Amino acid sequence: MGADNDGAARAARFGDGALLLLAFLVYAPALGAGWIWDDAANVTECAPVLSPGGLRAIWLEPGATQQWFPLTYTLYWLEHAAWGLRPAGFHAVTVLLHALAAVLLARLLRRLGLGAPAAWLGAALFALHPVHVETVAWVSETKSTLSLACALGSALCWTRFAGLARDGSGGEGSPGAWAASLLLGTAAVLSKAAVVALPPALLVVAWWRRGHVTSRDVLSLVPLLGAALVASLAELSIEGRIVDRDGAATGLSALQRIGIAGRAAWFYPAKLALPVGLAPVYPRWDPGGGPLPLAAAAAAAALPAALLLLRGRMGRGPAAAVLLYGGTILPVLGLVDFAYLRYSFVADHFAYQASVPLLALAGCGLAGAAGSLDRVRPGAGRAAAGAVLLALGALASARVPVFRDPVRLWSETVRVHPEAWGAWARLGREALDRGLLEEAEGLLRKALAREPERGAAWNDLGVCLLRLGRPRDAAGAFERAVPLLPSRPEPRQGLGAALLAAGDTGRAEAAFRDALAVAPGSPVARSGLSGALARRAEALAAEGRFSQAAALVEEALALGPGPDAEAALRRRLEAHRRGRP
Repeated sequence: MGADNDGAARAARFGDGALLLLAFLVYAPALGAGWIWDDAANVTECAPVLSPGGLRAIWLEPGATQQWFPLTYTLYWLEHAAWGLRPAGFHAVTVLLHALAAVLLARLLRRLGLGAPAAWLGAALFALHPVHVETVAWVSETKSTLSLACALGSALCWTRFAGLARDGSGGEGSPGAWAASLLLGTAAVLSKAAVVALPPALLVVAWWRRGHVTSRDVLSLVPLLGAALVASLAELSIEGRIVDRDGAATGLSALQRIGIAGRAAWFYPAKLALPVGLAPVYPRWDPGGGPLPLAAAAAAAALPAALLLLRGRMGRGPAAAVLLYGGTILPVLGLVDFAYLRYSFVADHFAYQASVPLLALAGCGLAGAAGSLDRVRPGAGRAAAGAVLLALGALASARVPVFRDPVRLWSETVRVHPEAWGAWARLGREALDRGLLEEAEGLLRKALAREPERGAAWNDLGVCLLRLGRPRDAAGAFERAVPLLPSRPEPRQGLGAALLAAGDTGRAEAAFRDALAVAPGSPVARSGLSGALARRAEALAAEGRFSQAAALVEEALALGPGPDAEAALRRRLEAHRRGRP
């Protein structure tokens, strides 16, 4: 018996090592990747992450970071302290966390009584699936890999405490196991608030293994549920401010939201089953869509009920897997507003944690379980399993370079979905930053032809046209941006600069004053207004209206121009005074 246990332990360690190796082989190209999308907001330009004293803001000042995920930003802070802003280190940590999550998943499935082949195959499917490339190859998604690793660690400890362990580890009722579960679960929700589903997910696991849930199960999870709710409310508050600030509120009706949720609920299993047509950003669906989306929502709601009714034939496993998937994916189905909805209603990284139960179910199927998570026949289907894993690994490895840099990322998006306006806008911004002005203009116009109500794209087009020496065209672009970005000073500042370059000093002055009303401390708006006032002062002085010119010069000086400009203005003021009749 002891020899059998030793053999099983060695096989488990070998399997864990194989998972680590496979994950690193597939994601090795990510170590040479750079920064993409909102990595700047989260890491490279995030003041708390870059500041030696930034931990206080990370933990105690919600809103100091783009999202209130304090443990994730603490990890960024530690990484920056260790190796600065070299992206390879950040990517290596994210890949390591993904590989660790795969190992913990395999251990959890073994602990819950699945045969070793089924447990390993479920974890391998998770480790190698190409839908997860977006999460693992994107530094800003470290929140997902970190939170899942912590959540799986919490589940490993809690299943011991709850007496669900079937791997001989014991620990039922152990205060240490409960405390470790609470600590790791809290770490998970502080890494990403969407892990609020962890406590009810653990209750579903208990039901799957036992057929019932005890009062001790429920009471033991109350503290973790409280921590998850607090973190979720804090994050929802910040998300709400982001949605309002960026004008991303969808204005969808309840029926439209239900239809969107129905389509999204089936979208992710479809991509897991057939990972083709993957895109960094999927175009937003037409929220109208007719009756089919509502029918999809009804079918999604009916499926777990049907599986519950069929549990006598199929076992509780399929119902448990679908319930776990539904509970985990629910927060990102579009039933409530969150910032990403301004780009799309779905995203590959939303499936990262929700895919776990479905891929575990698929692992059992590959191991010969005929779809049941309760009765696994080891040894069956290994050839098919090997072919599936080889195909998934090849697809994932080939997809990793898509996330190497912004140009590749957005070029791939428009290749797969040419109507993705956001990708055209991002490519335009990249060309603008590289000084490719004619190219940038064309790309930004493509974005605006697809989605004309995007203020950031109009603002970027205004900047581009101003640099091309077309100030009147630039002013028109900035004027389109102003009402679309009501709380942002940039389009007003750009409008002022364009009007000033076009010689329309009066309107330029008004635009800069408007920018200062939105952002009173903006140095760009203050400098621009100072320049407009100085220009008008010169015109007044040329007309002999020295008193009015002097007043404008004093107002310009009060705005705090640079030393050279200040000296020039003072010389003008003296000249005006000497020139008085």
